[in-house]
Amino acid sequence: NQIMSSKGNPNITVTVRVRPQNEEEILSNTEEVVQVVGNHMIVFDPKDPNMQSRKGVPNHSSRKKDCKYAFDRAFNSVSTSFEVFTHTTQALVGELLDGFNCCCFAYGATGAGKTYTMIGNKDTPGVMVLTMRDLFAKMEEKRNDMKFNLKVSYLEIYNETIRDILVDDSLPLPLCDQNNEIVVQVLS
Repeated sequence: NQIMSSKGNPNITVTVRVRPQNEEEILSNTEEVVQVVGNHMIVFDPKDPNMQSRKGVPNHSSRKKDCKYAFDRAFNSVSTSFEVFTHTTQALVGELLDGFNCCCFAYGATGAGKTYTMIGNKDTPGVMVLTMRDLFAKMEEKRNDMKFNLKVSYLEIYNETIRDILVDDSLPLPLCDQNNEIVVQVLS
C-alpha cells in the first residue's frame, strides 16, 4: 500500500540526478561510472560491451559491478534543473496551497551536485528557486480568493550538524523533543 497525497500522488517520491562530468574529469578522460537507463533506472559501474577476453575467458580484472537501481524518476547528466523541477517539486506547490506540509530532501556525497540542483546559478536557477517562484506566482493568482500564512525553512545537515541555510554563519542547531515531536530548535 502507498500513502497517497490529497491529489492521489504517492506521498514520497525518490528521484536521482546524475551530474555531468566536471572539467577536470573530462580533461583526464575519466570513465563515467553511472549510466541512466530510461526514466527510472541507473546502472552503477555498467558492464563495458567492449571488454576484452582471451580464448573465451572473461578478463576478470576488468569486471564491472553492473549494479542496477530503480527510482520514481532518473535524470541523466544533460537533464535541466527545470526538468527536475517539473517532475519533482512542482506538484508540491498545489499541495502547499491546499494546506499540506511539504518537504524536498536532497542527499548525496560531496561534489554530487546537490547545491547546483537545488540552488543553481543566475542563468539556470535550481529546483528550490523554481519552486519558490512557482509558489509565489500561484499565491499571487489566488490572492483575491485565499489568505496565506506561509512558513519556509531551509536547513542543511552535514557531518551530523544541522545549520540554518537562511542565516549567514549559522551556528549548529540542536534537536529537541517538543510535544512528542522531534524539532530543530531556533530554525528560522
